Amino acid sequence: MDGTEHAICLHPKRYPQCHNYYTLKPHPLSFDGRLPIAPICVLNWTPELQSIHVADFAERVLRMRAGEEDCKTFRIMPKSSPDLMLRQRMSSQELKNEIMRHKDPGISNTQFEQYWSMALNELYSRSDKIDFERRDVQDWLGSDIYLRSLRPIRPLSCQARQSVQRWAIDSQPIIIAAVISAIAIILARHVYKKRKREADLVKLVAQKVLAKLSDQAHFHSTNPILFQEPFLPQIHLRDALLDEVYSTMERNLIWDKIRAAVEQNSNIRVGAQDVHGEPHRVWEWVGLAGVFGQKPE
Repeated sequence: MDGTEHAICLHPKRYPQCHNYYTLKPHPLSFDGRLPIAPICVLNWTPELQSIHVADFAERVLRMRAGEEDCKTFRIMPKSSPDLMLRQRMSSQELKNEIMRHKDPGISNTQFEQYWSMALNELYSRSDKIDFERRDVQDWLGSDIYLRSLRPIRPLSCQARQSVQRWAIDSQPIIIAAVISAIAIILARHVYKKRKREADLVKLVAQKVLAKLSDQAHFHSTNPILFQEPFLPQIHLRDALLDEVYSTMERNLIWDKIRAAVEQNSNIRVGAQDVHGEPHRVWEWVGLAGVFGQKPE
């Protein structure tokens, strides 16, 4: 037996199975089944069944509208958002016109009006799925009645986006803590590297200062005419050895650490002398001269 319209043929030797809202009838040319002609599926005109069909279709239209409006905005809006609820709803007249565009041509307008009235009663009974803005039965057939689905149908892309957004909102404390921790680690590494560079620089410059003071004492003792003073002004050493540190504040901070390291050496004497008529804080090497073996510059 061949398949027929609005039917599913499960087996060649069995009658077809009709779709919902259709019923199996003998073919008009089979003379009430006497001739071997496949039966046909015809629309079940029972008003109750048709009204349920209309209500099901109306519910799907409402679900599609609610899902489309929910996905139009990038951010997740609360289900109770007045703006979202206004955009999701449809007037009864608008919903009716949408359904009429898809009605079966064999259904007259009079029949549809009957089905529509019964379908509204059916939709009202689905309060867990459909929200009516006005619940006055006397006004149901008016165009000022608004319906909204409580179970929107969203595309997979929208569902995925909203899932990610909800996860981000729910995990906001964790994400903030992770970001703060990452920033703290980066700052800590930066501070550690900066302090290590400063410590290495302090150690290197302090060694150079000690070398220059030792050599100055040595050269003064061997050639007092050319090297008239056994000491060196601190400020001259600072500007000569920290010439690559351009920030005055940073240079002074580093020099304070260098000065502390140098003055801890027992071979250093701290004093004040006039250099070219200006008072200066000076260092003088009082230990064994020339121990660093530097050459005069």
